[in-house]
Amino acid sequence: MLMYFLKFSICLAMFWVFYKALLEKESFHGFKRVYLMLSPVFSLLIPLITFTTYVDPVATPVSGIMGTNTEMLPIVENPSANSVNYMPYFLWGAYLTGVLIFGIQFVRNIVDLQGKIRNNHKRNLNGITRVLLQEKISPHTFFNYIFYNRQQLENDEIPEEVHWHEETHAREKHSLDVLLVELLIVFFWFNPVLYLLRKSMKLNHEFLADSFVIRKGISPSQYQNTLLAFTESSSRVSFANAINYSLIKKRFIIMKKQTKKSALLVRLLLTIPMLAILIYSCSEKEVLARQLADSNINSSEAEQDITPTPQDNTPQDVVEAYNQLAKHYNTYPKYDFVTKVRDMINIRKFYDQMTHAQMVEAEPYPKSTTSMSIFITNDGRYLIDEKEVTISFIESVIQKLTKEELSNAYLLKSMSDVSAYTKERGAMNRGMVPPNDIYISVFSDELVNNRLDKFYKNQADERSETKGKIVNHASENEKLAPYLQELVAIFKKYGVNIYE
Repeated sequence: MLMYFLKFSICLAMFWVFYKALLEKESFHGFKRVYLMLSPVFSLLIPLITFTTYVDPVATPVSGIMGTNTEMLPIVENPSANSVNYMPYFLWGAYLTGVLIFGIQFVRNIVDLQGKIRNNHKRNLNGITRVLLQEKISPHTFFNYIFYNRQQLENDEIPEEVHWHEETHAREKHSLDVLLVELLIVFFWFNPVLYLLRKSMKLNHEFLADSFVIRKGISPSQYQNTLLAFTESSSRVSFANAINYSLIKKRFIIMKKQTKKSALLVRLLLTIPMLAILIYSCSEKEVLARQLADSNINSSEAEQDITPTPQDNTPQDVVEAYNQLAKHYNTYPKYDFVTKVRDMINIRKFYDQMTHAQMVEAEPYPKSTTSMSIFITNDGRYLIDEKEVTISFIESVIQKLTKEELSNAYLLKSMSDVSAYTKERGAMNRGMVPPNDIYISVFSDELVNNRLDKFYKNQADERSETKGKIVNHASENEKLAPYLQELVAIFKKYGVNIYE
């Protein structure tokens, strides 16, 4: 979440800097309004974009959870296991406190405006409601409501140009833009760029209203004098558009400026590379092995036949994919636990799509015991090959197994299960069981085969060279009982052999 906030802030800052540098002083105010509205929207969406790259798996020696000596991994105590890091709680507490404060302020401003509308005299004119207040204010607008000082309005002291100006705010719904930013400020109250964006947005609303008045035939000099006549103090409201006297000089300059359409086109084209840079820099990047991508299917896909009818003209990439996997696994001993379940499924799938001639020329079909190791963390997450997966993903993999494969699949969740399994299969140890077995291990704790310096970030001593982490079967951790039961139910549903 912290990274998302950071990327959102970077994107918004870039959009705002681009606006200040190349757009604010130009006269295409309608385009500028769209740009300012879309800037926070794109800033929210860009960090959510994920680009996935699929790469060929690297053939590496199998060890740890995929080897035959999984239960012999060194047991290393983690000295920080019982320590509590309170910083995340502090940061979330501070963030939510800010959201609460700014949320209350947001609601209070809305309620105040509704109270003024409800408790004061109103006049309807051409679909716009004029709210007459007793206090001395400058005219300002909130959606279809324009707030006036009652005495000034009844004494006809407000020039027609001011009416046109405020009616432009009402008809073009400028309050909608401001309301969007105000809502974002509630949730991103710590981001200073949002306050700058709100200021730029309100100023551009003034440019739009000024432009409309001048198009009505009023000379710029006459209109400027009218604005200066209204520089007395005013009580301004957060969501309301009012004549912004502190920036009146900028407005006078913009009134005289006419930007060519070619300049608009140039700036529009410049937004494209800026957007591309932001998408590339602030989006998520994900790299997946092709086999993982092939097996990561949803339940509906898993119900489909996974062994297509052999074809006479099998695509060459299917043959190459089979050869790559088969060659990798044929380098290991016959009874070694090396074939991953998802790779075994893909090997079979690719092999069944090949013609007889292609089968003859291809790599020999691998014959080794298949293994899948599932880790359950203390907070109930499932990990396979050091990647988090869902229970539905595990089920989708099991659904891809044939009835014969399921009959030779064994779920082992304790050392007693291991003993019972090897005895039943007539082997001295797991390394001597039949090569068509599928050995499914369920462990507790988190990752294995990682350098310990990933876990002991502040203690880079000789232990960082030790490979392994505490590895226990899942049944040895009472905290994992409900998660283990959920997992066992899935395997039992599909006929996997389970030792009770």
